[in-house]
Amino acid sequence: MTSPLAERLARLVTERPVRVLLAALAVTLVALPLALRLRLDTNVYDMFPRDRPVASAFARFSRTFIAEPIIEILVESSDPGRLTAFVDPFATELAKSPRIGDVRHRLTGEAARFFRDHLLAFLDEHELDILRERTEPAALRAQLQRIRGLLSGPGGSSLAPILTADPLELLPLVGKRLGAGVAIDASSGLFKSADGRALLVHVRPKAPGSRAIATRELLAEIEGIAARSGGKVTDGNFSGGAGVELSFIGPSIYAMYYEEWLHRDMMLSTIFSFVSVLLLFGVFFRGLRVLPLVGLPLVIGVVWTGAAAELLFARVNAVSLAFAAILIAIGIDLPIQLYNRLREELVAHPPREAIRRAVARFAGPALLATLGPAAVFLACVVSRFSGLRELGALAALGLVVNCIAMLTIFPALLAVVPARVWGARAVPLPTGGPFRALGRLAARRPGAILGVGLVLFGVGLPFALRVRFDEELFAQPPLMPPTLVQKELEQRFGESDNATIAYYEAHGSDPAAVEEDALVHSDRWLAEAERLRAAGSVRTYRSLSMLLPSGATQRTRRARLDAMAPAGRAQALRQALTDLDADPAPFEPFIAQLEAPYAPITVAQLPGELDFLVRLHLHREPGEARIATMLYAASGAGEPEALAAIERVAEGPAGGVVTGRPLFDPMLREVAQTDMLKATGLAALLVAALVIVVHRRWRPILAILVPLSLAWVLFGAALTVFAIPLNLFSLLAVPLVIGYGIDDHVFLLDRFLEGGGRDVGDSLASTGRAIVVTSLTTMAGFLPIAFARFPALRLLGLSGALAVGFCLLAAFAILPPLLVVLFRGRPPEKDVRS
Repeated sequence: MTSPLAERLARLVTERPVRVLLAALAVTLVALPLALRLRLDTNVYDMFPRDRPVASAFARFSRTFIAEPIIEILVESSDPGRLTAFVDPFATELAKSPRIGDVRHRLTGEAARFFRDHLLAFLDEHELDILRERTEPAALRAQLQRIRGLLSGPGGSSLAPILTADPLELLPLVGKRLGAGVAIDASSGLFKSADGRALLVHVRPKAPGSRAIATRELLAEIEGIAARSGGKVTDGNFSGGAGVELSFIGPSIYAMYYEEWLHRDMMLSTIFSFVSVLLLFGVFFRGLRVLPLVGLPLVIGVVWTGAAAELLFARVNAVSLAFAAILIAIGIDLPIQLYNRLREELVAHPPREAIRRAVARFAGPALLATLGPAAVFLACVVSRFSGLRELGALAALGLVVNCIAMLTIFPALLAVVPARVWGARAVPLPTGGPFRALGRLAARRPGAILGVGLVLFGVGLPFALRVRFDEELFAQPPLMPPTLVQKELEQRFGESDNATIAYYEAHGSDPAAVEEDALVHSDRWLAEAERLRAAGSVRTYRSLSMLLPSGATQRTRRARLDAMAPAGRAQALRQALTDLDADPAPFEPFIAQLEAPYAPITVAQLPGELDFLVRLHLHREPGEARIATMLYAASGAGEPEALAAIERVAEGPAGGVVTGRPLFDPMLREVAQTDMLKATGLAALLVAALVIVVHRRWRPILAILVPLSLAWVLFGAALTVFAIPLNLFSLLAVPLVIGYGIDDHVFLLDRFLEGGGRDVGDSLASTGRAIVVTSLTTMAGFLPIAFARFPALRLLGLSGALAVGFCLLAAFAILPPLLVVLFRGRPPEKDVRS
């Protein structure tokens, strides 16, 4: 029996197919512009949970500091001289570009003069002690005698400006802290690696480089300038030769490649999925001419879902972009089953009547088979990862939309297009073949088969509970150019991506007070970082306070300087110069600093060329200042204790939140495991509730849920045995194995109940081929994703195909003997869904 609603739907699509198609066309024309406007959000940190301080702080830090619209150009050559000769003309030409606002590749004399003129204000406690020692009478006389020797020697005149401006040679001490995380060559001011074979050029575009097209145009211009200057742009693979080679890194570069590579991967995988599922459909049913009628509703379903995504989210992130491939992979099931039913109906009825009967009988099972996986995807909305929430919502919506399209557009097309065009062919129920043989085996040995299934369940369960999560839930493609450049950059200049970050936000209405608050906390973290380094918990650190401390710290240091009686030491310096028959006049600028009253240095007073160094640690907005100190914890076995020691510092006066990849990644794995368990549990409950509501009897309910349980256990065990880790993408495959498997079981159970619950062989013979085809086409839909360049996408494709395979195994190996056992000796069943 069929429901009245299904009958009305069947009559609508067969008696008024043109109206149905015109309505679908109108909706599609409205939806298409919306779907084409959908954009990709390349900021992966926006996907992560915000209910943990570590995650929330890391997201704010990333948007503030990592997302700066800076392009770093890494320039390399095995010939340091050639490298140095290249960079100045190259930087000069870059500065002429109308697209570029600022270029920094070295510190110039402006910065040197500033530090020379304010040298004493930058001395820390240790350096003040050195000042005290060097201004003692004996040490002072020895130092001045050394200077006089240098000035009177060959080339002494060229050293005079340096030696007279800094007679106690304090500037080199400050220079060690000047870089604040950037390697600076002391002699040239270039941002140069220790071996002299790599340089960094910092480029700030005039417009934010968030759009891939604008970034690509800028890179093309830079490549042209490099070629004219004698350099060659690479894709991140440096040859190590004497020629000058360049490559790029920066937030806009990552965003550009993420967008391009993700779009390409998902577009190709979607196309390959679309083609492969249609070809499998055509080959197995020997009906290639019907493929356009199947493909059109699939495409329309994707367009409608894309329009809904634009209305709901405006942008989709890297995870939820997978909805199109998933929708095609799973959405093909309905037309396969409907077409299989139609071919049987064509044995006794003309095409239009066969279509009506097929739709009327198929609508109920199709709705249940759709709502099952849709409920699973919808269960993902409990996740704290916005990417999974969006993907779950889009996939659930997409499956419902696809069901509507397949129950309206597909049969309406079949009704409108002449049957001879789409190759209508009646196929009677086979009397033999492998599916009937499988049914006979299930009827003869149901207990033995179910016993084997029970053993597999017991053996597989411990393995399923040990599923491993990827160390990097969202791993970057190892061959993506900015990833290669990042590795090269860390090799040349030291690691920068694995810092533990002490992050602090200051708020208030007075900008000066807010900035001072931020700098005070930076000073505290610097002192703690040095203590942790001495204790062995921290290897190294980077702080703005190494360059510019707070006003409070400057006042404390000035008080320490005043305690030395600097005016007396200034007079002693003049007297020592006079005693050595040296003219004190050239040394007066330095001597005047000893006698000058206290005047604190502020961030605003720093030379403009140091601004990029400040931005590495300090970000100011109206009413707010954000400051970050980078600490590199001890590696190896001592890392957990080191990270715990750093976190304890934040609980004291230093304040703020400790975040960064060393803390962020373990937190993500913990949240991912918890979310997976919640989503899987909710998916199981929703599917069970759906089956209970539809069937309302315990035997059909067990017939669906028991094989699904085995499929889930075997899938989890396979992930463990084959060392396939879960990540942000493939997490979805765990609840998917629950939701997708319901399709095969629903259609097989429906045929079994339709036949009175007597012969499972008839059920397998009638729908077995369709179930195999739906599973193979769904696997074919997932497998192209396994060849994507993103490791996370590859794991989604592989795990998704694996999950579908185990659902197919459970449907054919466990469900038939289970039906035999559950319904043995029972009177003929009536389908209560009618």
